[in-house]
Amino acid sequence: MTSGLKIKCVRRDNFAIAGFEPSTVRGAIGRLLLAARKDGSLVYVGPRRQSSEMLRELLEQIPTKTPAVKLGRKNAVFTRPMLATDIEYRAWTEVGKLRHPSFNGLSEDADLSSVYALSATLTEARVSAIS
Repeated sequence: MTSGLKIKCVRRDNFAIAGFEPSTVRGAIGRLLLAARKDGSLVYVGPRRQSSEMLRELLEQIPTKTPAVKLGRKNAVFTRPMLATDIEYRAWTEVGKLRHPSFNGLSEDADLSSVYALSATLTEARVSAIS
């Protein structure tokens, strides 16, 4: 009998918070809307379920009517992308979204220059699927 060693490949980067979707729990967040840098702007890279009342209070202080990312979410509350979050994830999907993202907290030294930059190796089809 052979026992195998299972190794989990984990990546960790900073992503901008472009907004959130409210939770069904009053005062909490349903999903954070995450963004990465691409050619001088931000693109949506996926949601992360998160239910923090304290984070929601912080995000509600920086709302915007002009979203930083192109995204058609009905109940989304868009915020100025002033905060970055430390996200652990497994990989990228074929359409340029984060696979299994995990929230590790806000980045202490966060600014937009620390946010993950999408590389030119993404194909145009994947980049257009992100936007």
